[in-house]
Amino acid sequence: MKPRSIIVLTIVLAFALTAMSLNAARPLGDEVSEEDAAVEKALDFVRHCPTYLFDGMPETVKVVDTIIMESYPVQYVVIIEFDSRHAGFGDRTGQVLAQVITPHRAGVKVVEGEVVVAILDDVWDMVNQEYMEVFDDVDPDTPVVNDNTGNTILTPERAVEIAVEYAILNFRELDGVTAPEGWEVEDLTPEGLLGASKARYTDEAWTVDASWAVVWKPVYTVEINYGGEGGFHWKGTVDQDGNVAEME
Repeated sequence: MKPRSIIVLTIVLAFALTAMSLNAARPLGDEVSEEDAAVEKALDFVRHCPTYLFDGMPETVKVVDTIIMESYPVQYVVIIEFDSRHAGFGDRTGQVLAQVITPHRAGVKVVEGEVVVAILDDVWDMVNQEYMEVFDDVDPDTPVVNDNTGNTILTPERAVEIAVEYAILNFRELDGVTAPEGWEVEDLTPEGLLGASKARYTDEAWTVDASWAVVWKPVYTVEINYGGEGGFHWKGTVDQDGNVAEME
């Protein structure tokens, strides 16, 4: 064999042996599964969405579930939670915002390495950056009530009723007082304020204010005044399970 041929063969063998050594040294678990890749894609999408970029808190980001749908191609639905420092969705630059730590829950569907659907808090389309169609005919600041009782959202009016019932049952000052059968409702949300709502419910001697962050399943802050100045006053919260907690 000619010297030149020997040199070429030696170089080829050297490259082959190097490649074999590298493959042998690579841990078996180094290969990224399709599911792991889908999770990383979903996380990257959430971390670059306007809602998170505006005021998302990096230390709160976590994957809480991954659902693999039996289809072809395989669909991965990745559930991701994170908190933001203000209420609302999208890029809120220049807007008047409620300064409240707001938890978010995103469902991101990944198919063949691409995000095809992403919904935040069941109301915000993260792909098109707009409220979902469920809000076409209603005020987006009004919590939604589904027909499915398992997913029913407690409305602000129902939260007010629960708080009033609680006050009547627990305070002597309201002995003999009955709850109103209906309310006059006034929207007290400041013009231009996004991410929070406030409403006033009145009936004769009753004045009840309710405020809440515009998030999926909010906790309502309710302030009750009965009998005018010098009358009964109470303030507390009502959560989505109807639990009442006094604040003062």
